[in-house]
Amino acid sequence: MPVISVLFAWGYSKPIKDSFGNTLNMTKNANFFKSLSKEDTLQVAITRYLKSQFPKLLWLHVPNSGVRTSWERFRMSVLGLKKGAPDLMLFRHRINHDLIEQNYGKDYEFSGLAIELKAGKNRQEPEQIEWQIQLEAEGWIYKVFYEYDPAVKFIDQYMQA
Repeated sequence: MPVISVLFAWGYSKPIKDSFGNTLNMTKNANFFKSLSKEDTLQVAITRYLKSQFPKLLWLHVPNSGVRTSWERFRMSVLGLKKGAPDLMLFRHRINHDLIEQNYGKDYEFSGLAIELKAGKNRQEPEQIEWQIQLEAEGWIYKVFYEYDPAVKFIDQYMQA
């Protein structure tokens, strides 16, 4: 299913709430939604899915992407934003039971799930690969997704483990 269809299927034609509880309206914010990149649109669809299917799940988006002024870049840097951090981090400890990844072995414990979203021909940057290596060393699963369906399928699989 194309991501834009997913957005409308998840209620983007009706008022929705953002992460701070503010009401967003597709009509009022249509120009903002139109300006989202394909990767942004994919992320919006996945975050809507997380909110609706796992409302008590502790997760966050790391705001690494986007064009910023020199002041904003400075501010984010001194506040501790790290280049290459994954787009989404799901803080849920899981034991494998062979449901998630066959190559980890039965009863392997995972600290959480890190998701990097890409669109088109985009590939991981060296800093993102370094994050992947370090998170996997700490017991996290790190996945890169280009499409909605494989991402939510894996999220479901992870949450059922």
